[in-house]
Amino acid sequence: MLETGRKKSATFKQGALRLWHEQFGRTIQGALVVAIMLGIHARTLQTWDTQYDGTLESLLAKSSRPHTPDRKQHTHEEDDLIRWVFETYPDRGMFEKFGILRYDKGYRRSKEGFKKRTHVLGLKQKRVKPQATRQTYHCATDIGGKIQIDVKYVPVESFCKTYWYRGKRHYQYTAKDEASKVVFRYWYIEIGHDTTIDFVQRFMNKTRIYPQVIQTDNGIEFCNPANPNKAYKFGKWCESMGIEHKRVRPRAPHLQGQVETIHRVDNENFYSRNKFKSFEDLIEKGIEWTERHNKYCTHRRLKCDITGMRDISPLHKFKSLLHLAKQGKATAHIYKDAKPELAYEKFH
Repeated sequence: MLETGRKKSATFKQGALRLWHEQFGRTIQGALVVAIMLGIHARTLQTWDTQYDGTLESLLAKSSRPHTPDRKQHTHEEDDLIRWVFETYPDRGMFEKFGILRYDKGYRRSKEGFKKRTHVLGLKQKRVKPQATRQTYHCATDIGGKIQIDVKYVPVESFCKTYWYRGKRHYQYTAKDEASKVVFRYWYIEIGHDTTIDFVQRFMNKTRIYPQVIQTDNGIEFCNPANPNKAYKFGKWCESMGIEHKRVRPRAPHLQGQVETIHRVDNENFYSRNKFKSFEDLIEKGIEWTERHNKYCTHRRLKCDITGMRDISPLHKFKSLLHLAKQGKATAHIYKDAKPELAYEKFH
C-alpha cells in the first residue's frame, strides 16, 4: 500500500481513509499514527476525508491549472504583434524589432521576456556558425620526403622521486617519417639549436634516411620566434645539408598531427607503465620502446605495396617501400647513397 512520490493514487487515498476510520475511529491521534505509517502528513489525511463522499471518483486528482490567466504571460494579441514584426521586418535585428513593438505598438514586456517568447513561438532562428575549412594535408609518399619533428616534456610522474628532485628537466625529441610512419626518439636534458642538430644527425645515422623536408613548429629549439625571418643556427645547418626546413603556421597543431599522435601513444603505453631511476635508464628503456613500436605496433592506414596486406607495422611498410625503390617503382632518399637492403638491415 505504501507509495512513493508526491502524487498519490485514488486507491491509496481510499485505503488510507478506511484504515483511519475502521481501526482508529477518525480520531486525531489515529490520524497521526496513520500518517506516520504511510509517510504522509496528518493534515493531508484530513483533507482527503473532506473530499471523500464514498466513491473513488471523488479522490481522483483534480486539475491544478489556475482559473485566472497569469498577468506575466503573453496574451494572444501580443503574440500576434510579435509574429507581425517578424513577418514585416525579417531583415531587422532583435533589438530593433523590440523597439518597433515598444514605441509603435505599445508593447510593454521586457526585452528578456520578448526574447523568450520568440523562442516559444519558434520565430528566432539560431545563427549557424560557419565551420572552419581545413586545407587538405598531403603526406609524403617517398621515404625521407618529409619528416615531422617535435619536442615534449617527459612526465614528472615517470621518474623516481629520489632522482627527480635533483631539479633536472628532461625532453623527448621525436621524428616521424610521413611515408613509412617510422619513428625515432631520443632524450636530452636541455633543448636548443645544437640539441636539435644532434638529434637530426642521430636520426640520419640510425635510419639511414636523408630527409628532404623537415617540418617543425615555431619553438625556440627550431627557429627564432621573435623574428622568424632572421637567420638561425638550425636553419643554416639545414641549408648547408640541402634540407628544407618547413615551419607550420602558429596555432595549427593539426598540421603536426602525426608526431602529436606519437606523443599521446607514448604517454599511454610507455610513460604510464615505467619508472625511471636515472637518465641513462630513461634512454635505455626508450630505445627499446622505439624498436618495439616500429616492429610490432600496427597502423590502421598502412598498407603493404607488394602483398596488399593492411594494418602493418612501420618497419613492414619501410621494408616494402625500400623493395619498390630497388625495383625503380618508388623513390627512397637514403643517407649517403646507401643501398636499400643495407639501410633496412642497419635500421632493423
